[in-house]
Amino acid sequence: MIELIAALAIISVVIIGALALYGVAAKSSSAQQMMRDILAIKLLTQKIYAQSHNYGAVDGTIINNVLITAGGIPSTIKVDTTTNSLFNSFGGIINVRSFNNGGSFQIGSTMIPEDVCISLLASASDWANVNVTPSNAVITTFPILPDTADNACSPGNNVVWFMSRN
Repeated sequence: MIELIAALAIISVVIIGALALYGVAAKSSSAQQMMRDILAIKLLTQKIYAQSHNYGAVDGTIINNVLITAGGIPSTIKVDTTTNSLFNSFGGIINVRSFNNGGSFQIGSTMIPEDVCISLLASASDWANVNVTPSNAVITTFPILPDTADNACSPGNNVVWFMSRN
């Protein structure tokens, strides 16, 4: 009887450990997928505007509609063509907007959990800067160190804006 109880306890510990590792792996995978999505949107935006390098005359002009019409939005991003909205895997909104009088663009994503935010920032490179709210962090040095990412990302949901170099 004692052997049976001991065996069940060991099996329970193994199952709990496996579930914990699965949760960590799933969150890491979410951060990696989000960075792939952001990079795909960045490349699509640069491709569409390669000739003009003018992403919109007025700062803040949302250009999601152009990207949706052109095609090439990753299938991991939910697209609502009636509102020209893009949604990340956490249900947050992704917007691409003009900046610096149309000379560059920003890609913003909302509802990013703290752990995913940290991984996302730590893997970011080749941007002019990254802005994170609610901490109001502005990061201009790349690669972003894990401590910097940890300080920038807040508990709960974060909004991250990636600013293009051109």
